[in-house]
Amino acid sequence: MAPPPPPPTAGSASEDEVEILASAEDLDLSSPLATMDSTCTGAQLVTAGESAAYSAFPFSDMDNVNLLWNCSGFFYHLSELRQLLSLHPFLCIVLEETWFPVLHTPALHGCRGYYRNRAAYERGSVGICIYFLHSLHSESVPLQTPLEVVAVRVWMPQAVNVYSLYLPPDVDVPQHVLAALIAQLPTHFVLLGDLNAHNPLWDGTVATGRGSTVEHVLAQFDLFLLNDSPFTHFSVAHGTYPAIDLSICSASLLPSVQWSVHDDLCGSDHFLICLSLPQHLSSRRPCRWAMNKADWDLFSSIATFEPLSTDAIDAVVHSVAIGIITAAESAIPCSSGTPRWRTVPRWSPEIAEAIKDPRQAPQRCKRHP
Repeated sequence: MAPPPPPPTAGSASEDEVEILASAEDLDLSSPLATMDSTCTGAQLVTAGESAAYSAFPFSDMDNVNLLWNCSGFFYHLSELRQLLSLHPFLCIVLEETWFPVLHTPALHGCRGYYRNRAAYERGSVGICIYFLHSLHSESVPLQTPLEVVAVRVWMPQAVNVYSLYLPPDVDVPQHVLAALIAQLPTHFVLLGDLNAHNPLWDGTVATGRGSTVEHVLAQFDLFLLNDSPFTHFSVAHGTYPAIDLSICSASLLPSVQWSVHDDLCGSDHFLICLSLPQHLSSRRPCRWAMNKADWDLFSSIATFEPLSTDAIDAVVHSVAIGIITAAESAIPCSSGTPRWRTVPRWSPEIAEAIKDPRQAPQRCKRHP
């Protein structure tokens, strides 16, 4: 697909586009251009009463909707974006290939934006951004990585970390570089992005070097791939439908995340992806086996396996797993998972210091009257 035209300037914007352009007061460009990150709030994108063209939107019954879309140019597909967002409320939207110049980042009304733009307007990743509603407390998360990524922590009310990552197809990404990024990610996170990786595990194609790298990193950190559709992208050059937009999450979020893909390209060459994140995360800890208290004689007597009359490896693995778990539940004590103290939804080292200082002030006053 040909690169979209550069975004309009304030003097040449059309009537529709002027509505979403952020003024200088709406933009926070105080961050250094070396990182090419910025945050802004302000201008109107979705107007009241706008008709929605995509009436068959498949996510209308999902709560806490979060969207991922490689829009292939924010201004180039502005009308499609307006229609999608006016049809369904969202908590978070991740946009990739926005084509924003460094000093031109539009804001969404009622949202806080986190950006990473390239210094030059060139073909490639050319910008990613994440918008969160102002009703959710969110903050940028610093990461030490050469990769193009935006990291945001949001409280719903417990902290969930949302990451947008773009890996250009013509750039070599060593496995240790991607692993170093994943190693910095905390508990409760989702990583969304166009990774340009092919692998039979998620799109049924032949594994490329990038696909093998992603597969090894997923196995190394016990991460889970949410993709359950064989397509997320339409390749104009080859006429195929690969799945190069991946959604990855930590084990703590896996049971409560729903993943879907729109069946319409909405004007781009990438399909819109929708995730439903839990608004209230469970405070229970993972249950742990008390191996030092296990009755191994009882375990050995229960864990017996009958030969199976099938060559299906999945059936064999399932049968063995059920046998081991059944024996463990009878012979090995397990913790309840209930925490000893109640978790605090919003906490940081700064809050801890702010609380500790007044408590220590009387003692300092006694020592140094």
